[in-house]
Amino acid sequence: MDAVKNHKMMQVAKQQMLDTCDAWGVPHAMTKHIRTNGRHSCNALKEYFDTDTAEGYKVYGALYDYIDNIMGAISSHRNRRSLRETYNPMGKYKRLSKDHAKSILGEYFPRSNTDVHIARSSNEVSVEQQNLTSTWNKSTDVIVSVAWHRTVFQRGLAIINSSKGKRFVLSAKPIDVKYCQEEGMTVYRVTAVAFKNGLGTAEIGYLCTYGDTSEDNPAVATADGKDAIPHSYSDTVTKAYKLLRQRAVRNMTKMFNT
Repeated sequence: MDAVKNHKMMQVAKQQMLDTCDAWGVPHAMTKHIRTNGRHSCNALKEYFDTDTAEGYKVYGALYDYIDNIMGAISSHRNRRSLRETYNPMGKYKRLSKDHAKSILGEYFPRSNTDVHIARSSNEVSVEQQNLTSTWNKSTDVIVSVAWHRTVFQRGLAIINSSKGKRFVLSAKPIDVKYCQEEGMTVYRVTAVAFKNGLGTAEIGYLCTYGDTSEDNPAVATADGKDAIPHSYSDTVTKAYKLLRQRAVRNMTKMFNT
């Protein structure tokens, strides 16, 4: 049984236990008291039954055992969930990547319907278009890696500008390009997503930046794209490099003319 079904089963069992308490007029708070007291010393529960008779004590014992067993199962379930989160950080990184990617897409591409999924490997990042012929239900499945939060979002590269509009970055791998490094540029080989008419398509390109970007100092910081670290994106390293140099020269010229 997977984790989701197991959790739902525990929720149902807990609700049935509370319904049983209601049927016998036993307060819900008594369930915790039962877990911390043995059957023979649980005097607070005994008050709800005639334990002086054999039949009454049997009913009391049956209810005690039922609640104690359910509470034990719920406690074990919670402990297993805690251990999974502690010793299996993969689940944490999946949530971080999915949640941040979903938030970024919603902010920068609000007119496009997107669903974020986690790829089984970094080689499987991509997009898949859904319901292409629909005028209202078309959407794009955006598939990012488990490490997207660390390798893209924390580097400040989730959104970049291109000459044809903003791009959502699926992956960004630093590469060594000597002539770029000599001018203080950082170069990435990028898999990006372009959105048009509500649908996304994947493309391969190259990103050049001046200086270091980060989560707190991203390449593009606002949805209008104006608050940006100097960067350029194109289908070849040479084009991206030349674009960034041209922008740097224009910026320097503006500074001297003001």
